[in-house]
Amino acid sequence: QTEDDLEKLTFQRRHFHDFVTDYGIHYENEACSMYNWKQLWTECKSSTPVKRMYVCKASYHSTDSNQPIVDALCALPPTKFNFAPDVLCVSEGCDVRLVKNMSVAAGLVGSASGKVAKVIYNNADVECLVEGKNPAPYCIVVDFPGFQGFPSKKDSSVRTFPFPEHPQWVPIYREKFRPMRRDVPSYILKKQDMKYCYREQFPLDLSRHITAHRAQGQTLANCTVSVDLGLDNPDRRLPADIGAIIYVACTRATQLKNLFVSPIHPSVWEKLGQSSDDSERRAAEVKLKDMSLTFASKHGWYTEMKEELDWMPNY
Repeated sequence: QTEDDLEKLTFQRRHFHDFVTDYGIHYENEACSMYNWKQLWTECKSSTPVKRMYVCKASYHSTDSNQPIVDALCALPPTKFNFAPDVLCVSEGCDVRLVKNMSVAAGLVGSASGKVAKVIYNNADVECLVEGKNPAPYCIVVDFPGFQGFPSKKDSSVRTFPFPEHPQWVPIYREKFRPMRRDVPSYILKKQDMKYCYREQFPLDLSRHITAHRAQGQTLANCTVSVDLGLDNPDRRLPADIGAIIYVACTRATQLKNLFVSPIHPSVWEKLGQSSDDSERRAAEVKLKDMSLTFASKHGWYTEMKEELDWMPNY
């Protein structure tokens, strides 16, 4: 890669640093949560009329004497509870994704995306809600475009839709998420049995900002995409696969003008592609190119194959 490549890649963000993109790609889950909350709150305030942001706090096994244990479980990151967050913020119309498989036959699998249609509360909590407090919702109704209906136990060809007038609406309820025993600090296990170390939360998470690993295979067309991998610090320790991570993050958008890449320090840019894995990959690519030309020449397609391999994108 050259300095000119870096200039083109970071052009949009340097010139429009305050622009809010439709989607974002990051390296760490914590960064995704921060940007998701920030963007959701901004959209709620700027909408007309102003939309309410609902705060869904997770529940834990509580007694009169285990509050310190509850506080410790609250502090554990979502990755320890199969990506179920301690605090989930949603609003009607926001983008969410499932964090677990609910019904593969119905199309409700992990990472399935949808939009929040309704947030439903228990009648007993309405007064608290009106007062501005944040009781836990009874259920969150999500519009999943890929929902195919729940198959009947007797006949799989018969499908049930919870909301016949809205066949893509699915009610999502709170579930218990249990961490692995190795992920629970030892001092918690000494005071509380493992079966009580759970987090009760909706199996949902905001999906506007995701990690580069989760973005792999997705195409974000007709929208703007920001990429912030925290590479502006020259002293940051880079993962071995950083070259592949940048490649995945920067190739989700279909047009360069829709890509907003945060600044990358020149010394970090120079280190990209210098690992042993990158050297092996480039050697394999050269070998495959030579083999393809040899194969094409034997079948009378050498000129066509040569033109395809020498193709260069027009920026």
